[in-house]
Amino acid sequence: MFYGFIMKEDAVIHLWRFINQNGNSVHVSDARKFLSSRGFNREAIDYAIDTLHKLFFLEYRGDGDEYFLKKIKILEEPLEDLPCLGCEHLHECHIGGDRYSPERCQYFEEWMQKVRIRLSRG
Repeated sequence: MFYGFIMKEDAVIHLWRFINQNGNSVHVSDARKFLSSRGFNREAIDYAIDTLHKLFFLEYRGDGDEYFLKKIKILEEPLEDLPCLGCEHLHECHIGGDRYSPERCQYFEEWMQKVRIRLSRG
């Protein structure tokens, strides 16, 4: 019997969401406080910051302890707003999926509607 794979959310996912929810840039101390409040230790927090930096998803801005974690713009419109990229169910989602599928996702449908409007405006 197949029970499926359930991905445990880690510090990297929490940090990425936090940065996205806060204008794509956060002070490193705010990121550390946020992750610490979610139960992550210093090692996990440093790993999350380092991982997103090595993947070229964020950059450091500033100097010394006064620096910000800033999201690097990877994709241009309309793909930069694609809700799937930050979705916790991405690994379970596929066309015709039993639990998660793009054709039943309200966020994907809202995104598609925005794309349609942009395209109709020319």
